[in-house]
Amino acid sequence: NRSLVLSPDGSRIAYDALDETGDVWITQIEGGPHSRLTFEGSQNTGIAWRGNGTITFTSYRGDHSAVYARRVDGTGTADSVLRLEAPIWDGTWSPDGAWFVFRTGETLNARDMWAIRPGVHSVPRPLLQSGFDELFPQVSPDGRWLSYSSNESGVHEVFVRPFPEVESGRVQVSTAGGRMARWSR
Repeated sequence: NRSLVLSPDGSRIAYDALDETGDVWITQIEGGPHSRLTFEGSQNTGIAWRGNGTITFTSYRGDHSAVYARRVDGTGTADSVLRLEAPIWDGTWSPDGAWFVFRTGETLNARDMWAIRPGVHSVPRPLLQSGFDELFPQVSPDGRWLSYSSNESGVHEVFVRPFPEVESGRVQVSTAGGRMARWSR
């Protein structure tokens, strides 16, 4: 799998299977069943739990990738949340579900972060853009901080910035390389 994402309450894990289906699955941690969440599209990945009982994920359908939301219990259909011309990767939600932060771009040193408030903004706004890669965004449990990985020092390191006003500060928190940071409660 490419993604293992723990639910906000710590009872389930969502993951994308690297098998012939490329689907998103959910597993109950305490010996529960494995439930398939996606049945359409390909390369269903980029999983993010949203506080309203849904999981979002990126899925290729047709010739574009888009972010879809589906109820965790599997009821209903997957609804499109965000569609862009560029591929969407590494998505994460703020704890209140108001902000969606994601990465676009596939070319080395051209992978940048964007943010959108669905239902408030109709177009994403640039969050971090530079001549380096900004990858793996994660909003802190209190919604005040954004962690991410950047190769601006020559190797990928983990940085933290205030969120959503990312230009008001920056702290490097790893010293010997770092990627895919996760927040502790």
